[in-house]
Amino acid sequence: MDWIFLALSAGLFALMLGLAVLGERLGGGAKE
Repeated sequence: MDWIFLALSAGLFALMLGLAVLGERLGGGAKE
């Protein structure tokens, strides 16, 4: 059942990356 761990890891990574991109767009984009 290693695919479950891989799926969770990939999902968490994608979520963190998405939040980072959103934060950059909302924070930096709005001010600029």
